[in-house]
Amino acid sequence: MTTEVVSGSLPEQPVLDSRKIMDLEAAMGAGPLNDVLRLVPDSARAELVRVDGALASGDLEGARRAAHALKGFAANLGLNRLSLAAAQLDQVLRAQDAVSARPCRDALDRAMADTEAALASRG
Repeated sequence: MTTEVVSGSLPEQPVLDSRKIMDLEAAMGAGPLNDVLRLVPDSARAELVRVDGALASGDLEGARRAAHALKGFAANLGLNRLSLAAAQLDQVLRAQDAVSARPCRDALDRAMADTEAALASRG
């Protein structure tokens, strides 16, 4: 396990993968993509609620599954920082490392805030 994962810090990386988003826009059209991106905050928060509920009950595997789902969801939409933060939480939970889960969960909140701000600035 790396120090970055244990500390919950994320390597510097763009919040959004502009190339991935441009590819999605070319495939879907701007309107449908924007409709999907508007759903991101609520969808991501639903996964975060699942993570938190599972962690609170000591269900590390349930929390890992929710983090893994968020990782894939974010990666598919070009939400780099959110995907990376979810991947780090997935990794520590896969290792059954409850101690490192808290700082990684906190990093996920920061990544979520960064993602929401970046999406809002897209218009």
